[in-house]
Amino acid sequence: MAGVFDRQSVLGQLAEIDVSDIRRRAETPPQVVVLGPFGPTRARLVSALQAGPGELLTASGLSLLNWPAGPEALESLPHAELVIFLPTFQEHLRLAEQELVDRLRGNAIPVIVVLPKGEASEWPGARTVWVDLDDLAATGARLATEVAIVLDVEQWTAFARHLPGLRNILAERLIINTSQNNAVFVATTAAAAIIPVLSIPLNVADIVVLTKNQAIMAYKLALMYGYPPEVQKVLGELAGVVGGGFVWRQVARMLVGFVPLIGPVTQVGVAYAGTYVTGEAVQRWLVHGRKLEREDLRAAYQRALAQGKMFGRQVLSRMSQTTQQLPKPKLALGRRRKSGTTPPALPGGRQGF
Repeated sequence: MAGVFDRQSVLGQLAEIDVSDIRRRAETPPQVVVLGPFGPTRARLVSALQAGPGELLTASGLSLLNWPAGPEALESLPHAELVIFLPTFQEHLRLAEQELVDRLRGNAIPVIVVLPKGEASEWPGARTVWVDLDDLAATGARLATEVAIVLDVEQWTAFARHLPGLRNILAERLIINTSQNNAVFVATTAAAAIIPVLSIPLNVADIVVLTKNQAIMAYKLALMYGYPPEVQKVLGELAGVVGGGFVWRQVARMLVGFVPLIGPVTQVGVAYAGTYVTGEAVQRWLVHGRKLEREDLRAAYQRALAQGKMFGRQVLSRMSQTTQQLPKPKLALGRRRKSGTTPPALPGGRQGF
């Protein structure tokens, strides 16, 4: 098995990757509006969004809007990427609040309605999160969980970068998402080997693709935690950590497609686990400034491998069901001869079909 990647090898993986769009998106503060009555409740909600690990950037993209408000005060809402709404719970405003949420959703603007812990019912037609605003960390985590649902994956990096309270959860979701993507990639190549009807190369999964996905994940994680966007500087600091995680790339090289006795479920599990451990190692270093110890790496890998195998079974099962519905290829072997006829003789006395 080849050795662990060094700094130059890790940086080399990014040499062919254009991260300019990732950087641009991450550096642009997301337009987030916190809409609610002026007072301590809204102030604590803002604190929950801003309290988290890493650097707090100067520009957060966060704006506050008092509610109730007239139509002219709501003119900024159509430009928002996310609206976090604190309702008043006043009966005479309930209809206006419901209409406001419905109008935002009708304009494809994601809305998260924040309710106090203990409120029995959720808000009709909108994502609802119940929070105890005295617990800022838990509030940030619950909001981040909903943010990951209502936003596209491409938006996660910018939201985490500019709103530290969302960082840990969105970083964990990014790691899982990348692990699943790499697993699906390997599942596709593994399925192609056992389902010839698929027009996919029947060789080993492209390890370069897996590694570059891991490198991009590491770069996004650094951006999420407020690191400078210069890729060479970021990966220069992370190279040792990333290289340690990339050791599982070598495991994948051994298992994915090279050893016939290793089944596709294990192949998919290895791709998932290797990516997950890389992400966890990078996140640990970004948050705590230290690497995962060997025993921690081994334990994390075993947990991720079990998760990856479970995910692999689901993916391969769905792929198998899909391919069973495909029309079977027809072999053009010429016209069928009539029963009892003799096939034409080929040169040399051999018989044809």
